[in-house]
Amino acid sequence: MDPLDVYRSKRDFHVTREPEGNGTSDPQAPVFVVQRHHASRLHYDFRLEAEGVLKSWAVPKGPSLDPNCKRLAVPTEDHPLSYADFEGEIPKGEYGGGQVVLWDRGTWKCEGDSVEQLKRGKLSFELEGHKLRGGFSLIRMKDGNWLLRKRNDQAADPDVDIVNDRPESVLPASAAVIPTRLEPMLCKRTKKPPTGPGWVHELKLDGYRLVCRASEGEVRFYSRNGIDWTSKVGRLAKELAGFEGTWLDGELVTFDGSGVSHFADVRAAVNAGRDAELVYMVFDAPFLDGVDLRDVPLIERKARLRERLDALAPTQVRYVDHMESHQDEGAAFLELACQAGAEGIVSKRTESGYRERRSADWLKVKCLQRTSLRVAGYVPLEGDAGSVGALVLATDDLRFAGKVGTGFSDAQRRELAGLLDGLAREDSPLAEGSPPGRDAITWAEPELHVDVSFMEWTETGRLRHPVFQGLAAGDGVKTRPARKRPSTKVRSAIAGVKLSNVNKVLYPDAGITKGELAEHAARVAEWMLPHVERRPLTLLRCPDGIGKCFFQKHAGVGVPSSVEVISLPEKQGRGDYLFIRGVEGLVALVQLGVLEVHLWGSRVDRSLRPDRMVIDLDPAPDVTLVDLVGAAVEVHERLEALGIVSFPMLTGGKGLHVVAPLDRHHDFALVKRFTKALATRMTADAPKRFIAKSNLSARTGKIFVDYLRNGHGATAVAPYSTRARPGAPVALPISWSDLGGLQSTDDVTVRTLAADPPRDDPWDGYFELRQRITVDAMRALGMKG
Repeated sequence: MDPLDVYRSKRDFHVTREPEGNGTSDPQAPVFVVQRHHASRLHYDFRLEAEGVLKSWAVPKGPSLDPNCKRLAVPTEDHPLSYADFEGEIPKGEYGGGQVVLWDRGTWKCEGDSVEQLKRGKLSFELEGHKLRGGFSLIRMKDGNWLLRKRNDQAADPDVDIVNDRPESVLPASAAVIPTRLEPMLCKRTKKPPTGPGWVHELKLDGYRLVCRASEGEVRFYSRNGIDWTSKVGRLAKELAGFEGTWLDGELVTFDGSGVSHFADVRAAVNAGRDAELVYMVFDAPFLDGVDLRDVPLIERKARLRERLDALAPTQVRYVDHMESHQDEGAAFLELACQAGAEGIVSKRTESGYRERRSADWLKVKCLQRTSLRVAGYVPLEGDAGSVGALVLATDDLRFAGKVGTGFSDAQRRELAGLLDGLAREDSPLAEGSPPGRDAITWAEPELHVDVSFMEWTETGRLRHPVFQGLAAGDGVKTRPARKRPSTKVRSAIAGVKLSNVNKVLYPDAGITKGELAEHAARVAEWMLPHVERRPLTLLRCPDGIGKCFFQKHAGVGVPSSVEVISLPEKQGRGDYLFIRGVEGLVALVQLGVLEVHLWGSRVDRSLRPDRMVIDLDPAPDVTLVDLVGAAVEVHERLEALGIVSFPMLTGGKGLHVVAPLDRHHDFALVKRFTKALATRMTADAPKRFIAKSNLSARTGKIFVDYLRNGHGATAVAPYSTRARPGAPVALPISWSDLGGLQSTDDVTVRTLAADPPRDDPWDGYFELRQRITVDAMRALGMKG
């Protein structure tokens, strides 16, 4: 059998430009090649010339120069020697469709008989390439996969992230191929702008992050997770038709009358199909006119971008300008940005390259704080008595908190004036303090709540640089003439659900009340409901607060109408289970004293067919966060090698979940067997790191790879659910890039999310995936039948 038969059988050489032939060999200097392959997922193809072909492995994270870093390497079919020169685009729909970049190339030398070592499953060798040099080893594991590892020699460097720091092709820039996908460069967060020279500062825009590819006469827009947005921004795509061989990076926004962008307005315009209101603000060009600029300094990339946009002169695509820093200009720029109502600023190193990851070369500084306050009245807009010029703000105990006059659209100014005129009263409702100056204030009953962002509280109890963000979540106000005494009650109805005991404290350590939890439920409903609704639930109810809780699995008496009941099969007979459909259901759960929502792996319409599987990584107390994150990444890589895309989630405790959507093809028994096989294989490969049994006495220093949440009737904590633990932590989905910079697993709480609510979905694309466990995946884990 020809060793290249498998390679050729998978490809149509009338369609793909990949080489069909074998190429020539130099027995004195066998070649190696590493190709950066952006197919359905980014990975690196590691190839060594042996036995007249290129022996090949797919390395999801790419090679490392750190001797302590073991990289999973999945064997693939042999490739022809001529593939060592291939760089280009594999057409969509073909096997491995996507962009291939010749990331490294050179010669290699085996320390002994390479054929014999490959058969034995332990290969030691030296590389002499552009980026990879020195000793490496490949070691085969029990499941047939391999581990690629750098040896500890002079070429080793644990501090260098070679795949991210050196993403470029080894071919000249003029020969660079425009990739079909681009991972946007992400910022790290900091509390203060950097000082000194070498930085530029840009406004942080409040919209959707989109990258745009213009190549081969086609312009397409993608979200940061690779979802195609072109159909939503058709006018913008037409404006960029003059670009070719280009990737642009920017933010999709709308602007109010003050020139400020608001995420809610952008979302409304996108959802309504009003693309004439949208503006694409471009701040970088990793590729421009067929040239790879990723290693070109930022300040030069921006200069080229500005010149190119000026020449094209589009109306809805604009350049993001910046301010250069010499000393401490960043702090002044931040203050001006916050005063203008912007979300914050982004500071970037002038000499930084464009890296497809999160980097400290880009820092975001937000006008950080956010709160909900009462409205005690308003100052009419000068020249328009029917519009709000500024709102008079008050705390819940009616202390004056300052005035907010920025962040409104014209429509919001008129709407707020109408609402407050319906709550009008003759005297001030404030119990303490009063607005300075002699503005003509229209006083109102303090029943309306608004969200405002601000930099800090002053020593006198006022907000510094407040910016209006909108009506507080779930705030429904009926306008009516009012002449009654000031009310000090917290809202007793949210999302149409009447709440009792809204001031009851359920988290004594943090002072968090039932009312706050109801507001949290309304705030995260947009992100939480797609995961929770129409799914059987198990509830942890704590009517008197944490410490006095009980689980409710079946329906009982006193269930509100917003929570529905369905009869489902269980191990013995049937049972009545609870489920919800909308935001009213989420708030109703809070009214029941529910502090944790746990969900089945299936929906009520097909309760025996799961649509998700979960690997719960539960660390022993002595396991470090670095090791825990590494375990989650390993689960992700192993699943990816088996053809399954997965997503990470903080659980609100010390562990992590890795969640994969399924297309409801399998039953619970198969999903549980599959996850058990995965956990068992991980434990067999690394018995000092992992354990697949819930044996507390044997778990010291290890991570329990818990697959048991995948059985019929088993549950896992819901995304965005609160946890019945001190501080009111929240289970939070995050992206894989954010997981890499994680500082703690339990610092996301009801209050931190209130101050910085989610703006986009870190699991973007989750619900569009249609995937199942293949026969090949089961065989790879040694499953039978």
